[in-house]
Amino acid sequence: MVEGLPVRVVRGAHPSNPYAPPTGYQYAGLFLVTDWDTVTGQDGHKVVRFKLERVPEQAKLWTTEDPVPDPAFATSVVSRRIRDTALSRSIKLLYDHHCQICQTAIPGTGNRYYSEGAHVKPLGRPHLGADAMNNLLCLCPNHHTQLDIGGMVILDDFTVARPTSDQVIAELSFRKDHVLDVANVRYHRMQWTAA
Repeated sequence: MVEGLPVRVVRGAHPSNPYAPPTGYQYAGLFLVTDWDTVTGQDGHKVVRFKLERVPEQAKLWTTEDPVPDPAFATSVVSRRIRDTALSRSIKLLYDHHCQICQTAIPGTGNRYYSEGAHVKPLGRPHLGADAMNNLLCLCPNHHTQLDIGGMVILDDFTVARPTSDQVIAELSFRKDHVLDVANVRYHRMQWTAA
């Protein structure tokens, strides 16, 4: 779930599950882990449950039930640029999951931490930013959202400011040879300010 990577699901035979094969095992496809929680199982031990959502555009699942059309959903074709998830993982590892603005690393279970790879010039249309290290930041979810919705801009000296007043609120920290392309910074700033 943290890395956003799909998992392969295989189902075994089970009499009460309409998606289970009659015998043996069957490949059910790729799923994304979208949520999790813990409950106490029948034997008193803690059980971690994961919510899985099937990745679209796969072969239909086998089921013993007659397919019932669901009027609440429609099939659509989405065109999006494919991100290099290895690049996003690289930026997160370079900063040990610490936000380049607030230095926060969000702890999870065990030795896991959460951060987000944020594109300064967005990848999608009409922006068509590069999926490259010079267009990526390692940010906490709050600062990533703030960057995406124009709550802050990056100045040419790599300080972070409010878009309405250019009041500096932070300074980006950089590690090793990581640098941002100033053209990406200026493009982002032009989306939210007049300068």
